[in-house]
Amino acid sequence: MLRLAWAAWCLIYLVLCYATLGGTHTYPGDELRFIETSTAFARGPLTLEFLRTYPEMSGPLPFLYFGWWGLLFGTDLATMRTGAAVAAFAALLLLHEWLRSALAAERAAFAIGVYLCLNPYVAAMSVMVYTDMFSLALMYAALLGAARGSMVGMALPLAAALLCRQYLVFLTPALFIHHWQAGRRGMAWAAAASVLPLALLAWLWRGLAPDSGMRPVYLTEHLRYQTTSLVGYVAMLFVYLAPALLWRWRLWLGWPVGAVIYALFPLRPSAPALQHGVTTMGLFDRALHVALPALWMRDLFYGAAFAAGLMVWGKLIPGAVKRRELAALAVFSFLAVMPFSYLYWEKYLLPVLPLAAVALVRALHVADADALAQRP
Repeated sequence: MLRLAWAAWCLIYLVLCYATLGGTHTYPGDELRFIETSTAFARGPLTLEFLRTYPEMSGPLPFLYFGWWGLLFGTDLATMRTGAAVAAFAALLLLHEWLRSALAAERAAFAIGVYLCLNPYVAAMSVMVYTDMFSLALMYAALLGAARGSMVGMALPLAAALLCRQYLVFLTPALFIHHWQAGRRGMAWAAAASVLPLALLAWLWRGLAPDSGMRPVYLTEHLRYQTTSLVGYVAMLFVYLAPALLWRWRLWLGWPVGAVIYALFPLRPSAPALQHGVTTMGLFDRALHVALPALWMRDLFYGAAFAAGLMVWGKLIPGAVKRRELAALAVFSFLAVMPFSYLYWEKYLLPVLPLAAVALVRALHVADADALAQRP
C-alpha cells in the first residue's frame, strides 16, 4: 500500500517541482551546456575520438540518455526537463525500494524518502537537465541488487553509475568490504569488477576526465587529499541530517577538537570555483552568506557543525563498520575518497545522504536496544 502512496507522492512532488522551476526559464549553471553536449552525443557518430574529447568533466551515459531523449521528443528546454523528471521518477522509486530493504520498515522508508526530497538539490536536479538523478537511479539500482544478493543486479548498474559520475566509485570499496566480510566473495569481486568500464574510459582519456579544453581549466593541481573538503562534508552531513541528535549525544565534547581542526583547515571555496568567480560552495552556503555576512560568523557556524559531525560520525562509524553495515561503510568510504576531488560542492553529498540517513537510523536503533538491555 505504501508503495502506491510513494509513487503518488513522487508524481505530485515532481509536478510541483516542474511547476515551480518552469519549462522555459533558464537559471545560471551548466544546464544549457549539458543540453548542447547531449545533442552532440545524439547526432553522432559516437567515435572513440569523440568519447575521448567531449567537452565535459563527467561520464558519458547521462548525455547519451538526454541526447536520445532530445532526438525522440525534441531538444527544447521544457521537453528536456520532462526527460529529467522521468529519470528522477525512476530514481525516487528505486530509492524507496532500497530504503525498504535496508530498514525493513515501510513507514521509516517513506518518512526518510520524503525528508530527502525536501533537500533543495533533489528538487532542482529532479527537473533540470543535470546528470545527478540519472546517475542516482543507477546507484540505487546497484544498492537494491546488492541487498537482493544479485551479482549482475549489483555490478551492471554500478558500472553504469560510474560511467555517469566518477566519484560514485566510493561505493565500490564499501560494497567489496561489506560482502567480503560477510563471506560473499563472488559479490565482492563483482563489486570490484564494476570499475573496469570506468578504468577503460580513464585509459582512453589518459586521465580522470575527458581530454578536452575543460580539463586543464579545472584540474589545475595534482591529485591530492583536500582536508578542507573533508571538513566541509563532515559538517554538511551533520547540517543536513543530524540536528535532531544534539539531545542524544554529548556533542559539546567534540567542540575543542573540532575547533582546532577547523582552525587549521577552514572551509573555503575550491580554487577552480574561485577561478570562475564562484565564491560560494552551494545553496546552503549561499543562504548562509545572506544570514551571516561576516566570514568569522560563518566560520563559527561551520566549525560548530564540523565538531558536532565529528561526534556523530565518530560514534556511528566504528560500531557500524564492526557490524559490517553497508550504509556506514559507504559513509566512511565517501569521506575517505571524495576529498580527492578537485572541487568541493555541497551537491556532491546527494549520493551519500540516503546512506548516511540509514546508518544514523540503525545506530539509534542499536543505541536504544543497548540502553534497554542495560536496564535492571
